[in-house]
Amino acid sequence: MPDIEEQQQLLDYVREHTVDLDNAIAKALKEIDLIREYRTRLIADVVTGKLDVRGVDLAAYGDELAGLDEALADEEDVGEQALELVDEAEESVD
Repeated sequence: MPDIEEQQQLLDYVREHTVDLDNAIAKALKEIDLIREYRTRLIADVVTGKLDVRGVDLAAYGDELAGLDEALADEEDVGEQALELVDEAEESVD
């Protein structure tokens, strides 16, 4: 096992070289949250009658709507798993 100083150098190196990845994960998670917030607001507007969707042909949007919830869930899971791995790596060195 490397000594504490070498472990700290390795940790610093990993942190320095994963900043872009961490930022991309954070941005993706924020965008997912915003999309979910938009979806919730859109549903509320339809339910309360603020948005009239009578006559909207959902079949025209079939490809875009198919699997949207699963895609959002999968993206969130990947982002959260990546963040957990980074946290675990930092904890194991500290």
